[in-house]
Order: sequence, then structure tokens, then C-alpha cells
Amino acid sequence: MTEIDASTGIAVCVNVTSRKPHSDATVVLQHGDHSFVTHESVINYQDAREMPINLVGQALATRTSQFVCVPHDPCSPELLARIRDGLVKSKLTPKGIKTKCKALWGIS
Repeated sequence: MTEIDASTGIAVCVNVTSRKPHSDATVVLQHGDHSFVTHESVINYQDAREMPINLVGQALATRTSQFVCVPHDPCSPELLARIRDGLVKSKLTPKGIKTKCKALWGIS
């Protein structure tokens, strides 16, 4: 979601999950929106978080089983824009994450 902060090594991240009846439908992805998406999915803004990217890299390298961490192709600039716009619009995005992202992206 965000660029990696050079001083902290942290970036804001979100995840994609299968759509369920109770899912936040701010951004719904369909097959073809990204190579990873094979069926209707959503961005789980409720779980947006700041993550130390070096630890994400370690999880990818060690193929941890503590949580799902699998590398995928980067998303297109258009899809990233949709996801970022959704983070600001979603009522489920944690307030601190939304405030940080809006400041980084120059949104008032």
C-alpha cells in the first residue's frame, strides 16, 4: 500500500481474501484483476497494518507456516490506485492506518 519508510523499514500492507456475505465490499476483485485472483475476492481493510518489510522478506524466504506469506506478481498501478482509494473510503480501515496513509498520500 505504502512505500517502505526508509527510516523504519515499515510499510502499510493489506491482504486479499475470498469474498463472504459479511465482507467489506469497498473494493471487490474479480478473476483477471490480478494473476492471484481466481474468484471474487475483497481487500480486507479491517486487517490493514504496518509491517516491518524485512520480516516479511524473512517469512517469504523461510516459507513460514505461522501465517500465509506467499510472493505474488506486483499489482498494476491502476489496481494499486483502486486499493488505496478503498483504504481511505472503507469504514473498517483502522483509524491510525487511515490517518497515516492520508498524510503520506497528501489527502486531507
